[in-house]
Amino acid sequence: MSVQQADWASLPGDIMDTILKKLGSFDEYFRVGRVCMSWFSFVKDHTEFKELSRKQAPLLVIPAINNRRDRRNLYSVIDGKTYGVQVILRYNRRCVGSSHGWLATVGRKMVITLTNPFSQRQIRLPPIFNPPKGDITKGNPHCFYLWVYKVIMSDDPDLCPENCVVGAIYSGFARLAFIKLGDECWTYVDMNLTLFTDIIFSRKLLHAVDRYGKLISVDLSIDSYVGENEVEVIVPRCMPRQSDFAYIVESRNGNILMVRRFLVKQPEHKDLYLTREIRVFKLKRNSSARSGWIEVKNLDGESLFVGDSHSTSLSSSEIPGVKPNCIYYTDDYFHDGHYHYKEDGPLDMGVFDMDNGSFGSHYVLDPSQKQFPPAIFITPSFSHNFP
Repeated sequence: MSVQQADWASLPGDIMDTILKKLGSFDEYFRVGRVCMSWFSFVKDHTEFKELSRKQAPLLVIPAINNRRDRRNLYSVIDGKTYGVQVILRYNRRCVGSSHGWLATVGRKMVITLTNPFSQRQIRLPPIFNPPKGDITKGNPHCFYLWVYKVIMSDDPDLCPENCVVGAIYSGFARLAFIKLGDECWTYVDMNLTLFTDIIFSRKLLHAVDRYGKLISVDLSIDSYVGENEVEVIVPRCMPRQSDFAYIVESRNGNILMVRRFLVKQPEHKDLYLTREIRVFKLKRNSSARSGWIEVKNLDGESLFVGDSHSTSLSSSEIPGVKPNCIYYTDDYFHDGHYHYKEDGPLDMGVFDMDNGSFGSHYVLDPSQKQFPPAIFITPSFSHNFP
């Protein structure tokens, strides 16, 4: 007598609903959704999963727990838990950004690739520019990384392909450029504007901030070179000292925030810099005079996630486990053409509590993985099926 195999992919909807209602974590839903396309469809449309996704804090993309060079694990800084599932992500390209569940990577030919690590869908963009002639990697094989500093998307390329704009900070002078999906070339912003460290999209504008607090906005409807007269300087350079990083974040109530991060070299290490000061400022708009920054001492219960990823604000009252008035940050210090993880590893990750001015940790790197690239925040997107 032959034994008939069960057709697990065709389980009735009521049985799948019963199974999914017994799940309680993102990790469990993720595992079930990867079984097959029909199960993924059930997971994606399940009411409990939609609610869980809405309350999901960004996850860290970390080195694989088995040190595989073509895989990464996911880590919850809220639960302090490494998820068992792995996503495919190789180390031969540098991650230069993360937004809407997608990662941006760059290789030696300056081609930026957008990748959804959950679905493995990829979008290759035109080269952002031609690198200098000659072997720019001579003497330092990692220095080409300097030519693309950060890449952010305005929308999920799957959900809003016709509206998705990609913004980038590029070149050794940290200039700005953007491109709409489907275009054949980038739009470059005034070459005299330099030293930018972060960008966001807000109200159909590209906003960028530099190390001295200068804030500008660019109209995304322009499809050619953006000259000086087409850039609005919202706040001129105004800070008395340069920060190592400046991030720009839109709060949940629409305020524009700037996070200034200062690093201090550790004397007991050859080339290790750790965050020792973080200050937050809110944009004060003035219709009759120049707008400016005012320092704030709390985030009204919100928390920020900053680093190589899209700078994000979350409400601690809506996301269980997120600490209010805290800034979660990753190690994104880039020095002399390479990350400083060559000897000590990307150790500068933590949580800054604005209420008491203390620094804490959220993920501790395994010493065996100090040669791997730093972790980066990502908010999962499930607009396509898992691989």
